[in-house]
Amino acid sequence: KRKNHSVDESQNTRKKCRKSNEKSESSSNSKATRSAISENESSLVTQNLNKEQDVSRDVSENESTLGSSMSVVFSESTCSNLFNMTRPRQSIDEFNLRTKFNSKKVRRKKKALSDSAFSSLNTGSDSSSTAEEDKKVRKMKRNPSFTKTSPQRPSLVMTSLHSHEQDVVISVVKKLKGFTITDHVNDSTTHVVCGGPRRTLNILHGITRGCWVLRKEWVMESLEAKKWLPEEGYEVTDWFPSAQETRFSRQTSQENAPQLLFSSMGVFYVTPKAVPPRHHLMELIQRCAGKVTSSSSKADIYVGSDFLPEKTSVNPLWILDCVTQNRVMSMDSYLLGRPKRESSPEY
Repeated sequence: KRKNHSVDESQNTRKKCRKSNEKSESSSNSKATRSAISENESSLVTQNLNKEQDVSRDVSENESTLGSSMSVVFSESTCSNLFNMTRPRQSIDEFNLRTKFNSKKVRRKKKALSDSAFSSLNTGSDSSSTAEEDKKVRKMKRNPSFTKTSPQRPSLVMTSLHSHEQDVVISVVKKLKGFTITDHVNDSTTHVVCGGPRRTLNILHGITRGCWVLRKEWVMESLEAKKWLPEEGYEVTDWFPSAQETRFSRQTSQENAPQLLFSSMGVFYVTPKAVPPRHHLMELIQRCAGKVTSSSSKADIYVGSDFLPEKTSVNPLWILDCVTQNRVMSMDSYLLGRPKRESSPEY
């Protein structure tokens, strides 16, 4: 037993020694590896720092060399020598002067081209040009906007016609030609076709312009005759006798000359709320040689529905009746008086 116990103790001590030796060896190995790793890391860091310093030195040296070389290569003298470049302008005034000079050049070129075009008209295929052609070319030189355009066709206006009658008139105008149809009377209007004795604005404008104011039968009978018939037998003298008078005066005087109806009546002012609309009344007054102002204080005659005690306030119907009769009517029945006061009630 004692021998076995001693053998076991000796074996246990040997095992403990081996374990302690192994632990010491492992700890020493780990310490060695750790120290080696730390040394490697420190060496790597120092190497990286050295490399970065070297790179920064190289970059700074390169920048300095490049800057000096660029200043030498791309200076104003070398650029001008290499690429034939001029120095940049000092201010915008130089640019403005250049643009003006260029615009003058363009104008001269255009003028030269136009002169060459006009000369080609003279020295072209038609070399034997007459004196009339020379005059035309001279006119074109004086007025470059001169072009050969067809004269504007006269226009025809319909009023007081039903829709089916308007369709008939439009078809006749398309077939016989010679007119254009417009909705309102203008400077090109020569004929006003009406279907009844209603006094419309187109009738009044046609009277002031000296247009032909005709019945609708003129269109129907012209369709049967397949040509436009003379207008004399179809004028509405019984409805609007002044239309013929203004037409005669227009034919004897200059075209589009105003009637001298309101030439001695002073200055008119038309209120914005007048009926018919203000612009129509103003046009009728001006077509009859009347003066119109936009300030009520400068006017002599106040046309509207309001009463002004210091002015001659007249109803707009006075203007319409004067144009219809082609004479200055008396204002007595058209004057606007002070509004009447309601009497107090009696109890």
